[in-house]
Amino acid sequence: MAYHDDYEREPIGGGNPYYRCIHCKLAAPEINGRLEGHSLDCEYRLGKESGASEPSQRMVHAAVREAVSQGLLPKSAHGESEYLKMHNQIEAVLKAALDAK
Repeated sequence: MAYHDDYEREPIGGGNPYYRCIHCKLAAPEINGRLEGHSLDCEYRLGKESGASEPSQRMVHAAVREAVSQGLLPKSAHGESEYLKMHNQIEAVLKAALDAK
């Protein structure tokens, strides 16, 4: 299992000594080097999980963020397989749409 600590961080502030991901705002100790520790719509996590081209990747990120904001996807989940399945389906649809152009 890879240890993911190359995400951008910012201080939590308010006297808290820890840092957090600048994208999903979850604390570094909560993330604990795990990709799954980031929220499902975290730009860093989506980028790591996606092997898509840059335009397709941006579209997948936007689609996942929109799905989370509309309550179609949870902000975080313990069962990663269902999320990854949905992420891959969104990516495949967007890739097919881009290829059809």
